[in-house]
Amino acid sequence: MLPQVPDALELLADDGGAYLIDRVTQDAPLRVLISASWPVDADDPPGTQSMLQLYWDNATVGVPYVFTWPFDPDQVFPFTAFVPREFMTAPGIHRLKYEVMLWSENEAFSDEILINIDREAPNHSNRGERLGFDDQVIEQGVTDAYLELNRGRLPAIVPRWSDIREGDLVEYFVGVSADPSHPSVLRGGSLRVGPEHVAGAAVEVFYPQEVLAASGNGYRYVFYFLTDRAGNQNPRSRAEYLNLQLRGPIVLPAPVVPLAEFDRLIDLEDVRRGVEVHIPFIAEALAGDRIQAYWNNRPLAPFFVAANQAWPLRLPVSWEVVSADGFASVVPCVVRYEGSRGTQPPLDAPSVAFLVDLTVAGPDPVGPDPINPWLKPVVVKGLTGDNVLTLDDYERDAEVRVLLFDQPQAGDLLQLHWGNDTQVVATYRVKAQDRAGDWVTFSPVPWAVIETTGSGNVPVHYWTFNDVNRQRSPETRVRVQIPVLTELGPVTFPDATLFGWINCNSRPWDGIRVHVPVDVRMSPGDQVSLTWQLCRQTNGEVPMPGALKTFIKTLNAQDLRGESIEIRVEPFDTLVLPLWPVGQPRPNNPDGSAQVGYTLQLVDGRLGIAPQTYVSISLTRPGASKPCTGL
Repeated sequence: MLPQVPDALELLADDGGAYLIDRVTQDAPLRVLISASWPVDADDPPGTQSMLQLYWDNATVGVPYVFTWPFDPDQVFPFTAFVPREFMTAPGIHRLKYEVMLWSENEAFSDEILINIDREAPNHSNRGERLGFDDQVIEQGVTDAYLELNRGRLPAIVPRWSDIREGDLVEYFVGVSADPSHPSVLRGGSLRVGPEHVAGAAVEVFYPQEVLAASGNGYRYVFYFLTDRAGNQNPRSRAEYLNLQLRGPIVLPAPVVPLAEFDRLIDLEDVRRGVEVHIPFIAEALAGDRIQAYWNNRPLAPFFVAANQAWPLRLPVSWEVVSADGFASVVPCVVRYEGSRGTQPPLDAPSVAFLVDLTVAGPDPVGPDPINPWLKPVVVKGLTGDNVLTLDDYERDAEVRVLLFDQPQAGDLLQLHWGNDTQVVATYRVKAQDRAGDWVTFSPVPWAVIETTGSGNVPVHYWTFNDVNRQRSPETRVRVQIPVLTELGPVTFPDATLFGWINCNSRPWDGIRVHVPVDVRMSPGDQVSLTWQLCRQTNGEVPMPGALKTFIKTLNAQDLRGESIEIRVEPFDTLVLPLWPVGQPRPNNPDGSAQVGYTLQLVDGRLGIAPQTYVSISLTRPGASKPCTGL
């Protein structure tokens, strides 16, 4: 199965099969999506591990991702791996694949995909040549008559560049200065290169008459920039110098709402960033001129042009104005403005139209703050109480519930965050049968997330998402008390043979000695709880009912003077002899084992859990018809 790169740009015909990564994404770790699990065998022993290793140009990427059985493939996959940022610094075509290594040491590679790290701007990062115009324009200037013959537009030919690619963007400008940052410079428009241009069609752009009129009469510079799909932009092209000789009336430039310019939409994320109406440079503007803008006919604060005014004008739009049309549905929006001077009648500018979508999953927002106090906080169900996780919850995935908001819609998504982690750790998708006020349960929060975050008052919240907008619930503080000591040594069995057997020569009827290694963190008053579980198989599997016991020992100074603490497992009759009960016929398999582990509870409250180990047990002498019992 091929790896997927969700942040790659759409694959076009002339990409040569290589997925293009834009410049912004190149500066961050690259997400690699493994959409589905490899086949797993439910009979694999617990604890066996499979590994997934990424390869970049046949070199391994970091350390393998480890998957420990058992796990639910539907919960783990799709799985996201990452190529670190340092791999993204070398431009060019790179090969990406992954290898899966099973616990049996069988391995398999995916097919590879090509990744294009493009850091070179169009025209090999060189300046473009001047725009091409009719000789009449060069010799006589741009006139109203010429524009009328060309349907109110000034055509220009962009000189062809050697490395032209589908998706390249041409943005062209006009202004009193050739400095793109000068306030007089106006954007004429843009053109996206298509396959027809790559095949040889002329790259032709058109300056609208209203843009030229807004630039004013006189000599003006015209130039362009080339930007490829990856976001690489070359230097400003060489500028042509044209004489604009237009006799038309003053034409105010249309307002610009930058956050709606790309997608023609204002959503909640835009509102949180701060919505503004921009008024482009007006060549004829004088100090004291009044600009009055309207948002769906609601007036914004008037603006008075200052001497040495900086352009564009930036007019903030308040939450009250943006949200005045409500949250129930998508609302068409028109933004316009008028300019006036003294007692003269105001002059209207063209308007811009787009959509405003402030709909949410859940109660209406109360402001631009993403936290909506009307969303119910979550409840984390601990074994000892709500919003409390203790030692009883150790290694258990957490169950998280919440009361569903009013008017839930099928498909609304709730995304849970644990602690300060920006990653979503659990989700709930609203179903058609769900009703307001129902308790709904998120997918389990993995224990690994809880353990990584650690103890304390951990904040937990969720976001709602309706495929357009997101809003956040208030926090629930969860008291997590699961301190864990690590690297405790396993127990040993001094009476066992070299090959790990307790047999008749070990005299198990006198008690089986188990040694717990002394740890430097132990002190008098600490408590060791050793658990013995007799098993039917010789490898620590198939526990036998009734043959389980926990031995609790409170440590004293004498216990800590040696290298180990001895605990004697007895009585023999109930903890060992059930392998071959006295008076019973010889079982088909009279041998067995014991699974043994311990916990260490320090006086300061910290807890450690040692790894489990097993010892094999045989009560059968050669040719004997009954078990050895010491009698």
